[in-house]
Amino acid sequence: LALLAVYHTHLANARCREALATGAHKPPPWTRSEGEEALRFCRWAHAMYLNRFGQRPPSGSGATAAAALTGEDGGGAVCSTDPRERAVLAMAGAESSDIVASELCDTAQAQDPLCPRYIITADHDRQEVVFAVRGTQSLSDAMVDLIGDPVPFAGGMAHAGIVDGARRLHAKTAG
Repeated sequence: LALLAVYHTHLANARCREALATGAHKPPPWTRSEGEEALRFCRWAHAMYLNRFGQRPPSGSGATAAAALTGEDGGGAVCSTDPRERAVLAMAGAESSDIVASELCDTAQAQDPLCPRYIITADHDRQEVVFAVRGTQSLSDAMVDLIGDPVPFAGGMAHAGIVDGARRLHAKTAG
């Protein structure tokens, strides 16, 4: 998700520079495909925070989303996927068969409190891998936020807690 955000920021900056260079005072409107890409990014970002305090996917997300937390697939069958995964997938428009790896449960975070919650899915239509990482939602996440000393990272400086969380995610998911 972070890479998509960087891409969209870069694209917006390029359009603003182009508009300023040509004398236009506002950037040209988004194309439909750019808007759909931004919406896709927003769905994944929002989905990572579902299923907290009884939240459900919005009704506009379709029948699968409405049944996501109950475990029903619309035909009364119970899904085998974790309820958190079902909610995330329903909001993002993905299928349970697309999951490559997932760790969304806050109680499981007790074993590695500084590692953020995540889901990795395959988007077969776009031939992409989606690696969605949840930000601050639990007490453990807040503790990572407090480890804010700057540390060297990728030729610059970065937030120590975020760097540590990224390294923990890499260790869990690489391979």
